[in-house]
Amino acid sequence: MVDLQSLEEVQIFLGVEPRKLESLQVKIHTKPLSQQIQNWDEVLVRLKGTKFESFLHEDHQTPVQ
Repeated sequence: MVDLQSLEEVQIFLGVEPRKLESLQVKIHTKPLSQQIQNWDEVLVRLKGTKFESFLHEDHQTPVQ
């Protein structure tokens, strides 16, 4: 879902004329990572407690910096 108001606010903040934005990116994986990675248990153990652990969760969001 796209938050059109936020996109417009960002464009205004950047000093550009607001316009409809489009992306050609599409989601290519429809299954959870745990169903796509054969050694999932090993990956979980290796990344637990690291800064990369959050990438393993379905609700992962890349933080804005």
